[in-house]
Amino acid sequence: LWAYLLIWFIASATSSLVLLLFGWQEFRRQGLLQNLDADLRQLTHKHPRIWSFVLISNLQGPLNLTGSQLSTMIVGFILGPAGAGLFKIAQESAGIVTKPTLLFTQTIYPELAKLAKDHDNIHLWKVIVKSGAIAMSIASVVLCVIFLAGKPLLTLVFGAEFIGAYSVLLLLMLAGAISMATFSLEPAMYAISRPDIPLRIKLITALIHIAATFFLLQEFGLIGAGIATILSVALTALLMIIFAARLFRTTKTVN
Repeated sequence: LWAYLLIWFIASATSSLVLLLFGWQEFRRQGLLQNLDADLRQLTHKHPRIWSFVLISNLQGPLNLTGSQLSTMIVGFILGPAGAGLFKIAQESAGIVTKPTLLFTQTIYPELAKLAKDHDNIHLWKVIVKSGAIAMSIASVVLCVIFLAGKPLLTLVFGAEFIGAYSVLLLLMLAGAISMATFSLEPAMYAISRPDIPLRIKLITALIHIAATFFLLQEFGLIGAGIATILSVALTALLMIIFAARLFRTTKTVN
């Protein structure tokens, strides 16, 4: 266990240090380190809204984590430890679908930022649609595999006692596929300097998710948690599409 934790810590620290090093080199290349003072104004004077951008974007991670953890706690409160265990297994397994989102986001964000800077909304939409279609295709393949072989895989990996997680796993996989189809809308919002919109949408849908989970668990049992997740993800996707359609038609990028 300690060896695993040490390796994890070293990998995480190395990743952060490399990012810091590359960022410092880019600041130097652009001449932003000249006459640098203690309050770092030299780094931000060209982008006065950068600190609010950083704060809002860093709130996204804890919000996502809190929503998933609260769902498990609600399942445990209503259905007990056994139900919480099954839901957690399904939740972690369904993460296979959405895990590539971070890599995809990092890949397309530079292109989205460039298109947003040039106010090229036509090609911006093309990138959003194309990347969403590719991600959705990958998620659909995984979903089909789980549909056809989910029970044997659950038995092989976790044991026969976790077969009960199969139904809710399918629903969570479907929710993940919806999320993958619209994943590029969030980095697109960041590209036009509007990270506040995804944050507000996720905050609203997280509250709805919690309320729906509590209600549907009592009505339908464990599968109700999966239904609540689909409703939350679908509502998030719908709101993101609505706001994106308005913003990318009228908004100019704010530096």
